[in-house]
Amino acid sequence: MRSPGLRFGTTLAPALLVALAGVPAAEAQFQVGATFGVDMPTRDRLFQEYGGVNGSPVAYPVNERWRVGSGVMQGRVVRWMNHIGVEGTLGISLGNMNTRDSTNRVKESASHTIMASVRMPVRLTKRTSSLLVHASVGLGYLHYGGPAWVGYQNLGHPAAVVALGARGRMGRRSRWWFRVEVEDWMARSSFGQAGVLYGTQFYHSTTFGFGAVYQVGSRR
Repeated sequence: MRSPGLRFGTTLAPALLVALAGVPAAEAQFQVGATFGVDMPTRDRLFQEYGGVNGSPVAYPVNERWRVGSGVMQGRVVRWMNHIGVEGTLGISLGNMNTRDSTNRVKESASHTIMASVRMPVRLTKRTSSLLVHASVGLGYLHYGGPAWVGYQNLGHPAAVVALGARGRMGRRSRWWFRVEVEDWMARSSFGQAGVLYGTQFYHSTTFGFGAVYQVGSRR
């Protein structure tokens, strides 16, 4: 049976397609592109389990895992309907995972995180401004993988996403726009190992990205 997180993730693409199809093309502005940047965990412990070595209590966690800052690449599809829009993103964050074991030894392993979201951006500036600023909120899905996660279960979790960004045209009649974005990803994660689920942990990370989008259709 699929996990709740996986079922949540499989609804993202259909929801985006339905939303994008809901407005006539003449009233919408369609953009595709990508951003590149860094992903910085701000609440960085994915889980912490306390216990003891050979039955003796210790002051440090006997099983602890946290991410370090990593590079992130995201593809974006957005359809603007006047001052609001619908956006879908799919990206990957590549970096390392640190794990502390019961002997207080820290091991570093390669890891990646798949990041998907559907969100609604709202333009905050006038349409005629040279720099268009927007804020957005939406639902996301995080899935962890790579050598660091071999032997672990329940690797996918739903997330909330809030973002603030800006975009500007690369020339008066250009179809290309530059784009900068700051995103906050928040999730409650509960990983498992050998059939045992760890305690639920709140996870929080911030991504900073810069890239470009191409405008399809009208240059409005």
